[in-house]
Amino acid sequence: MKELYAEAGGSLSGFRSTSEARVAVQELGGYSGETATNLLLEIAQGRTQFTWPDTQREAMRSLSTRTHVHPTVGIALAGLLQPHLSLTVRKAAADALLKLPCQDDCISGVLHYIERMWEGEQNYEDHVRNPPALDFIVRSERSREQQDLRTSLDAVLAGHPQSTVRVLKTVYGLGTAVPSEFALALLDRVRLHDACAPILGSERELLQTSAASFVAPRDKLAKLAHSLDCH
Repeated sequence: MKELYAEAGGSLSGFRSTSEARVAVQELGGYSGETATNLLLEIAQGRTQFTWPDTQREAMRSLSTRTHVHPTVGIALAGLLQPHLSLTVRKAAADALLKLPCQDDCISGVLHYIERMWEGEQNYEDHVRNPPALDFIVRSERSREQQDLRTSLDAVLAGHPQSTVRVLKTVYGLGTAVPSEFALALLDRVRLHDACAPILGSERELLQTSAASFVAPRDKLAKLAHSLDCH
C-alpha cells in the first residue's frame, strides 16, 4: 500500500505518467481497512510529493465507494471546497460528499464555501485570462461546470437536512431575530422543510420588536415561510 501511495504521488523512481498514478490509486482503493483509507485521504488532500487534480479526484472517487467510512473523511473532503483550489478538486469533493457521511462539521464546510460564492468571491478558474477567440466558449463551459458543482452541493445539503438546519441555527442565526440573509437565500433555493420551525421561531422573535426600532429581514422571512408552507 505504501508503494502504491508513493507511485500515486510520483515519488517512485521510474515514474512515467499521471495515468500510472491514477492506476495506483485505483489499486490502492482495492485494499480494505483504515490504512488504505488514510492513504487515499492523503492523496485526495494533495499530501504527496507531486499533486495532480486528476489523481486527487480518483482518490475521492475511491473513498466515496468505501463502506464504514469515518465521518472525519467527509469533514476533510469538505475542507477541499476552497476557491483557490481547482474546479476539478472542488467538484470531485462535492461528488464524493453525495455518497459519504456528512455531519455537522462537514456541512459547515459546505456552507462556508457556498457562502463565499454567494458573497461574490471568485474561484481559481475565474482569474484565468482566455485567448479572445476562445473566451466565450471557455467561459460558457466553465459556467456550466460551476453550476454542476452548485447543484451537487445543494444535493449534499438536501441529503442531510437535520445537520444543515442545525448549522444554519448555530452559525447563521436561523431561529433568532437576526437570521443571516445568506441562510434565507439558501433555504429559498434548497427548500428544506425541516427549517420551518426555526423560520417561524425567527418570526416570533421579531414580533417582540418594531420595524421602526429594529432592522431585520422581515419580508424575506415571511415570503420564505409562505413558500415552504410553514405553519
